Amino acid sequence: MKCVLVYATDRVDTDHLRGIGVELEMAPVKYAVAIGGGEIRRVHPFGEGADMSAIDDIIRPSADAMFDDLVWWSTILTGGRTAVAA
Repeated sequence: MKCVLVYATDRVDTDHLRGIGVELEMAPVKYAVAIGGGEIRRVHPFGEGADMSAIDDIIRPSADAMFDDLVWWSTILTGGRTAVAA
């Protein structure tokens, strides 16, 4: 299984990249982790340079939802692709 991390500047970019991902037979996930400007400044080396754990409480719920969705898709697609290949 491959996981792709994409950086998109706005919703239009995200939707465009999602369409490309589907064409490449990647499964779209419903949830995403967005790190806002204030959080970026806290962890970026040119900002405060804090460890990512400093914003863990902010991004954890989104990350958990995203990874739960990713695991669900992985389970479904692995079984489906195995059945089709057999």
